[in-house]
Amino acid sequence: MREILRIIQVIQTTVTGDDIEAYNRTERQAKAWFFARYDCGAKTLLDNGMDPMSIVHCAIEIGHLSPTWIECPHPQIVLGKQTLMFGHHTGFNPTSPGDTWGFKFEILPFGEG
Repeated sequence: MREILRIIQVIQTTVTGDDIEAYNRTERQAKAWFFARYDCGAKTLLDNGMDPMSIVHCAIEIGHLSPTWIECPHPQIVLGKQTLMFGHHTGFNPTSPGDTWGFKFEILPFGEG
């Protein structure tokens, strides 16, 4: 059986609070980060200073992303013959400064790449 390669990513968000809505905002920021870092067109915008959530909104407006992409449990990005999937939340960053949330999640590549 072939082992699946996983990338574990930890990001620091700007979300504060300790309720389910704070968790949901944190997860949306993580998905926006994922899109901005891995989508070829989005990476250019990120490199030019645009924030990840704005990039996702622009991609939705021009029809590059479905309006429901960021709410999907495991959104995907197609990169040629390879697909990257936003995997499961795997923990919170214990070194988070102050009251903001750190978010740890997996990225699962599949297909040829």
